[in-house]
Formats: sequence, structure tokens, C-alpha cells
Amino acid sequence: MRYLAILAGLTILSVGPIASNTLLDGEDTFTFTNNTGQAVNDLHIDWSRAVKVKSDTPFVKTSGSGTNKTDHSKGAVAAGATASVTVTWDGSDPKVKKWWWTEDGKQVGRAHTGNPTMASTGSSWGLDTATFVTAYGTVVVNLPDDAAAGDTISGTVVPQPSGDTPDEIQRNMDVLSGYVVEVGNTETSGGGGTFALILPWVTPVMYIALKDQSGKTVGTAQIPADPTPRPGHTGQPTPGDYDLPEYGQAGKPFEVAGPFGSKIGSTDLTIGGEKVPPVAKSPRKAVFICPQGASGATQVELTENGVTASGDSNRLNVQLSAGKLSLMSGESTTVTATVEGLQGLSAEAFPVEMHMVNYSPGIVSFNGAVLTHAITASEVSSAGTFTLMVTLTGLTPGPYTIGCDVGEFSSRCGAQTHVLLISRISKTRKGRQYCVTWTEKCNLGTCRLNSGHAGDHAYVYKKCGTHADIPHEDCYATKGARDAQYRKLQKEKKKRESDAGY
Repeated sequence: MRYLAILAGLTILSVGPIASNTLLDGEDTFTFTNNTGQAVNDLHIDWSRAVKVKSDTPFVKTSGSGTNKTDHSKGAVAAGATASVTVTWDGSDPKVKKWWWTEDGKQVGRAHTGNPTMASTGSSWGLDTATFVTAYGTVVVNLPDDAAAGDTISGTVVPQPSGDTPDEIQRNMDVLSGYVVEVGNTETSGGGGTFALILPWVTPVMYIALKDQSGKTVGTAQIPADPTPRPGHTGQPTPGDYDLPEYGQAGKPFEVAGPFGSKIGSTDLTIGGEKVPPVAKSPRKAVFICPQGASGATQVELTENGVTASGDSNRLNVQLSAGKLSLMSGESTTVTATVEGLQGLSAEAFPVEMHMVNYSPGIVSFNGAVLTHAITASEVSSAGTFTLMVTLTGLTPGPYTIGCDVGEFSSRCGAQTHVLLISRISKTRKGRQYCVTWTEKCNLGTCRLNSGHAGDHAYVYKKCGTHADIPHEDCYATKGARDAQYRKLQKEKKKRESDAGY
């Protein structure tokens, strides 16, 4: 993706010491995912400090409330399902040190360490991705987005170490290389590599975990899969079975449909003579990254298990420019996006979809978060370019980020919605006032159903990357009034989570 500007901001709130007459009651809900592959009925948790169990779903029996070890039993948790445990405490926040599942008292699967945090997930360009953020950088796991029960699929792990100097980047890369990515029952280095796995015949989800050098789980992710097996290719493949792309955007993924083997190394593809390895494969397609290079016509050649297919293709580049890279409230500027390399495309290749994305909706605005234009053959200049100009208006002062993509996009619906969920709620006392504080956190939902589906959307949520959490505080003269608001917020929290499918 070509970006006009990139703004990464982190706001740190400085909180002074708590007055001696302030009483803190904390409460939080921890969600645990059953990724053992089979049903379980008990959950066991070691905490960093004593906690009181307020509720635990779906369990009937609880023991250890008020201590740093709690056991939750007599609850049916199916494979892929979750259990939630709400705890309260006074003082410092608790952390999960260790947790594991049992079935009728017998341990199932491995014991996990650390809080059961979830990685962010996404789906586009034929890929499902899980992104783990660590203090040393990010680790991205790529999978094909059409995985189905019974498939043998393969994917890649891509580390992105952070750092301001080459030495710092290398040190962080060394740390990430000591991490382990678990996808199903396979393990791959966090420093990068490929993996292949067989999906169970009935599976609604693929499980991914990132563990550090000590074996502690840094984060987990779930990628939906089709539980219905899909028929494979029959007979000997021919070159005509592979659908080579007529164009691809430099630096972005593209798909080749056709019968593929399970291993990354069994596939060779070149673009303009440059070898391009796949980043993910299923039995029905392979996904590659179009390399950087000059715009225009080039040659694509694919070899899969001794069968070679070749054809002409165009490499497209996108150039972005703007009159101003930072706007004041009410101020406007023109953003110009130019697509290069469209010359010589066949009539069947058009229209070419073009998406401009506003990644700073709180800073600037155009008509919608995504502006889509279908480029027709008549709009392409003799030099093979197309230019689109968009007016951008400032909402609040500051720099902004605009992206632009071209190509054939995922067949999934992709409709998006934002929901504000209520996170941790706490009771406090400030002098003679009784207060309740809470935070609203934004979650972005993306519809994973196929385009043209009927009925409601089926959203998959992840933490919103464009809206910061919103803190709130209400104070009252009496403890009863404060507690009534606390109970009201608890009910509202559960309602919002239920409406969002959490």
C-alpha cells in the first residue's frame, strides 16, 4: 500500500500518587479460549495476587475465591468456545500467571502462561493475517483466507523489528527470532519462516499463539475457517488450470487460482525474471507479493509440481501527493492519486478497482472512510496513467494518513462498523465524594460474509486503530448513588458485549 503520510502517536497520561483517603475497588473480565481441539469442563487459574470471583461463565462451581488460585468446574466449553471470569480486587491490578483446562480432572492440552491477550486479525488480498505487537516489534502470520476443513495449507511468519538505529533493530530482531509461533500443532520461529498444517475435518477456527523465549504466551489469535470440506482438483493439472493475474500493485499481495500442493517450496513464480515466493497457499490458490519495480508490462511464469504456466502482466505503481500534509480545522487541500502502468491491459481487465482509504477519520474527512473508483479503459492516458483528485477537509488540527490501493479485492463483503464497549469499571472515593470511573474502548467490526450476501452482516471485531479509549468519571455525594451507577454500568457493559457478539 502506498501511504501519503504515516502518523504513529502514543498518548501517555501522567497519574500522580493516590491520596491516602482514596479507596480503590477494581474489576475486570478475563476471557479464555479453549484451543485444545476438544471439549473441556474445568478451568484452573493461578493469579499474581488474591482476587474475588464475581462471576464465571459457563461454570457452575467455583473454589478459591479470595485467594491467588481459582478453580472453575462443571461447565461445558466446546472446542473453540470461550469462558469468561470476572474478578474484583483492592489495590494493584492482578495478572494471570498460569492457566489450563481439564476434562473431568484430567489436563487437556498445554498450560498457558500470561494474560490471555488476543492479537489483531485482518482479512484482505486473499490473506488472513494475525499481528502480534511486542516491545521488540511485531510478528505477522499470513494464512490463505479460504482455508477449509481437511485442507493442507501453508503460510509464513514475517517479523518486523522496531528500532531507531541498525544496531537496535538487529537486537530486537534477535529477540523476535527466539520467539515461537504456534499455528495449530506446528511451530515456527518468530524470526520468520514457513509452515504447513492439516486442518481437522470439522474445524470452525484456526488457533495461533506467540510465545517468548521463556515459553510465556505473548498473545493468541483465532482465524475463522470453513468447517465444510471443499472438493479438490481431480486429474493431472494443466497450464490452463492456473489463473495468472493480468496486473498487480507493487508491494501488495495478489492471488493465483489453481490446484496447488501443500508446501511453500513446491511453487516457483517469477515476475520480470525475479523469483517471488508465495506467502500462503491452500489447495485452491497461492498468494504472492508483487515485487517493487518499474511500472508497465512484464512477464509472469509459474511452475507448480512440474507444470508451467506463463503470461503477460502489468505491474502498477501508485503515487500520492497533497497540497498540505497537515490541516487545521475547516481547512481543505487536494490529494492527488496517480496510477501508473495501465498501458496495454486487455479490455477484460477493466474496470480496475481503486480504493482511497482515510486512516485518520478523526483528523480529516472525505466522503466516507473508503473512496472507491472503478477505472475504465477510456480514462487511461496514452502514457498508461490514471489520476484521481480528492478534496480533503480538516476536522481537528494535525497530520493525517491516506492510503491508496488498486487491484482485485477480496470477494468478502468487507462492510465495517464501530462499537464502543465498556472496559474496566472501578469505584473510588475522593475526599467526601464517591466516584465511579470507566473506559469506553472502540472496536472495529469487519463483515466476513461473501459479497452480495442477504441479511445481517457477520462482523469479526478487533481493536480500533483510529480511536483512542475514552475515560469517564461520575462522582456523587452518597455511596448509594455511586453504587447504583456502578450497577447500571455493569448491565450496560454486558448488553453492549452481547449486542456485538462477544
